[in-house]
Amino acid sequence: MALAKRPGANQLLTDSNQLSVEQKAFINGSKEFAAPGEDGEASENGSKSVPVMIRVRPKLLKEIDDAAARLGLKRASFLLLSASEKLERMGRE
Repeated sequence: MALAKRPGANQLLTDSNQLSVEQKAFINGSKEFAAPGEDGEASENGSKSVPVMIRVRPKLLKEIDDAAARLGLKRASFLLLSASEKLERMGRE
């Protein structure tokens, strides 16, 4: 696994990639935007999230990393945000 260069902490978002209030709250873990049943309670092992391993084609991973970098996000945050947005479009309340 190759290590990606860490994005600069002081990156400014441009008009084309501004995050909405909802997106910022999601990234920061706001309970207001949590999915049903996501009350922030710790799981049996004490953590608030569950680790997941997925396999991704290298070309798609590069595209994900590039998109995350444009938004100033880490890969995991980008994937979680993308999944959340997809679920909302599918009708999740």
